Amino acid sequence: MSQQLKTTIAVVDIETGATVDDPTIKPLVFQVGIAFGDTKGQIHKEVEFTLPFAEQVELGYIMQQDTVDWYNETEERAELLPEYVQASLAVEEDLYTIMHKIRDAFLVNKLSNSQLLVCANSPRFDLLILRHLFNDTEVSQPWDFRQEFDYRTARTLAKAKGLELEESKSHRAIEDASEQYYAMIKMCNHLGVEL
Repeated sequence: MSQQLKTTIAVVDIETGATVDDPTIKPLVFQVGIAFGDTKGQIHKEVEFTLPFAEQVELGYIMQQDTVDWYNETEERAELLPEYVQASLAVEEDLYTIMHKIRDAFLVNKLSNSQLLVCANSPRFDLLILRHLFNDTEVSQPWDFRQEFDYRTARTLAKAKGLELEESKSHRAIEDASEQYYAMIKMCNHLGVEL
């Protein structure tokens, strides 16, 4: 009799300076937040990384005016953008080192004897941008596309089955990743899905 493999859920959220829907354009990343947990609703580790601004710009990562305008639409978000830029400009470690730390976070925080499920509000956005960063720094990505799960699709299915969830409004990578992790557990339970 084979033992069922456990699942480690890694929910990724990034805060960026652009929200372009074009996989050839690379939005500048301020923060990467990752919440690691099990399928029962228990987060066992939260990690957050701030990425260096200048090095990303040298690699062709961009900010967009419409994203800057979006940040400035509300007083709360308007305070975030200068904070993100300042923190990103103050990073002393190079991008290569930070991408290694992100990769290692996945390797270290995966529960023993478990499969990894990497979830993002939209893998086509968050995880694609991370893939660009891994490729540009020549750091191996710690998951493949078969392990990716789309939070937004799960949310749409849960809503169709009567579960309404508030969207995270913090716009802080680690807070959003943690909120999305707990929402994922609620959605899967509501839909009768076992990860």
